[in-house]
Amino acid sequence: MLGEIPMPAGFLLTKKILTIIINMTYSCRVDFNKIHMGRERNEDRQADCITSYDLKKLDEMYAYYADKGCEVLPLEECMRKRRLDVMRLDGFGLLAEDMGKMIRFYRDVLGFEIKEAEDTSNVYLVKDGTLFLLYGRKDFEKMTNRRYEYVRGLNGHSEIALYVDTFDEVDAAFKNAIENGATPVLEPELEPWGQRTCYIADPEGNLIEIGSWNKPFEDKDAGR
Repeated sequence: MLGEIPMPAGFLLTKKILTIIINMTYSCRVDFNKIHMGRERNEDRQADCITSYDLKKLDEMYAYYADKGCEVLPLEECMRKRRLDVMRLDGFGLLAEDMGKMIRFYRDVLGFEIKEAEDTSNVYLVKDGTLFLLYGRKDFEKMTNRRYEYVRGLNGHSEIALYVDTFDEVDAAFKNAIENGATPVLEPELEPWGQRTCYIADPEGNLIEIGSWNKPFEDKDAGR
């Protein structure tokens, strides 16, 4: 049974300067003459997890790597870091008062490929690798057994950021959105940091940014 297997003692060692996050998927019995290491899969980080069922050898290993200038952390700290690292950003959602109106806006004005009917209780759409959700407010309140406060008018709590490849497309997208019912918030302008951007609001006041770095979407973050 799992409860009968002892948890190996261990520590995380890293080369100087490198960001470190342990990958607890890899833990191994240690042969001190041929040490097996767990390498973090993310290429942006380098971290080695050393584990052992022999506490005496673990102390010896600890001293060996510390003497080589590696940073050595207790296993408990490694596990804490790993728990923080496994959470990934999946998407975002909006709580809609009028689902039909919101679907028509995001589908017909902004071009979101929404397939659900306008009387649905929620929308689930993966767009450009990001999950976009619409929840009916009453349905969400029923599910969570809570009541919420909702902002009337422009909602300054958050924004949705959309990207187009060129500055000209920013202007065209803004014009099209306004002509089809979006609320103008900020007309297109070139910002000091080199981005052309504008803001509109959807029918329920949620802020939407449409911006561009005048380069393709795939290249916009290169060198930043």
